[in-house]
Amino acid sequence: MLFDLDRQDVEGRLSRVHKVCCPVDPMRRYWAGAEAVVTSAPQLATRLVQLGRLLEWSYGYRAPRHLGQRLSRRAPSAGGLYPTETFLLVDTGAAWRVLYYHFIHQAFFAVPGTNAAAVAADLGLRPGEAAVLLVSALWRTVQRYGVRGYRYCLLDAAHVGWNLASVAQRCGFAASAQTGGLTARAQESLGLEDGEALVLSMVLRPGAHEVSVPRPPRPKGLEHLLPPAAEDTPLLNPVLRRVDTFHGRTLGGDRATLPLSDPACWGPGTGLESWADDRYSAKNFRETSVPVALLERAAQAARDAVAADGASAAGIGVHLIAVRVEGAPVGVGTLTDEGRLVWSGGPEWPSEAMARRVGAACQNQSIAERSSFLLVLTAPWDDVLASGHAGYRPLVLACGFAGAALYREAVRLGLGTTTIGGFSDAAVAALLRDPALHPVAIQAFGVPELEAIKVDAAHVVWNSTPPELRRRQRWGRTP
Repeated sequence: MLFDLDRQDVEGRLSRVHKVCCPVDPMRRYWAGAEAVVTSAPQLATRLVQLGRLLEWSYGYRAPRHLGQRLSRRAPSAGGLYPTETFLLVDTGAAWRVLYYHFIHQAFFAVPGTNAAAVAADLGLRPGEAAVLLVSALWRTVQRYGVRGYRYCLLDAAHVGWNLASVAQRCGFAASAQTGGLTARAQESLGLEDGEALVLSMVLRPGAHEVSVPRPPRPKGLEHLLPPAAEDTPLLNPVLRRVDTFHGRTLGGDRATLPLSDPACWGPGTGLESWADDRYSAKNFRETSVPVALLERAAQAARDAVAADGASAAGIGVHLIAVRVEGAPVGVGTLTDEGRLVWSGGPEWPSEAMARRVGAACQNQSIAERSSFLLVLTAPWDDVLASGHAGYRPLVLACGFAGAALYREAVRLGLGTTTIGGFSDAAVAALLRDPALHPVAIQAFGVPELEAIKVDAAHVVWNSTPPELRRRQRWGRTP
């Protein structure tokens, strides 16, 4: 386990950042040249419409808010690569069936060659229930970030799952996240290929007060997002093989389920469209101080999210790094159970010096260095190693659920935020003054600089890579 986690070190050769060389869309096999699913059964047709709209409000495309903004999606993604794909396991009344949802076509497509009944049995689904299966197209992210891209895939899926649970509960469904109990047999029964990982199952049950899900608006220009050509997952890339093997070791275990919700996000006058579209990832921050009250509220929201998602049982802690906070010292602290900020002892750093240390620990990312404060989600190293591979995926997913809740909290606080996954474990632990901690995810907050360009976002240019470079990257020999 320690050896596998060492491969995620940002200083190692297996987790360096590479330019994106090609669009990766192995799911074309389901929708390219195929007809969308149409059913003559009224009840099933209504069910599919409802579930499709839930997916759109959770992960679909939204229209630009201002001039020059690109089409974006309702969940964040490392580098804007969006490795998460959505499958639906639904009870048709006669049998279980697996469907693939495509967000540009906004339609379900049939998934042939699956053993849907076996997947439902492995997940413990009962008649009338449905499950949204979140699958990571690993190479889409790993080609850029290397081995640590697996952690990014898990965080991405957690954001989608949390959004889905919140919207589903708003519309009267009962929703829970199933992080454990996913099996290699379930992956095989889904017909997944190498480099495609089943990472999370969201179980949806009909509620007593289920309401019609509103139809989300369709942004203009979605059809232009389809690339003229796309690569398949490479067969023999050694970095991808390591990630695929690591994921395989996380499968199995108990059917751990987490109830996910955020009742606070449905305040008076909060409509579904506003809730779904107001969240965004900050591109950069203005190096501006914020009141300590905002730090306290964000830290409390993180603690509440950890407790609500059951992550506290996994030993997940919330630590604070204050860089530019009015009424608080520059330094590191925690929030007590009574809601009181406690600051760690140690040398005092000027704000600029702390900002440089934070930036250096986070691969010199400008957005980390310019933030006002950061919340670090951690787990004790001994617990991480003791739980082994089976505990790693639920751990990262639980941190992702908390991060998704913090995006919503940032909207309420009037701040910008973003999840930072690129950091040195040792450097962040040194900042926290506790080498026994394993940092899992960092959430940075600050006053957003809306006109900034996020320079560390992955930039994909269709068909722009020379054939020789594409061939060399495909076989793991990038320059």
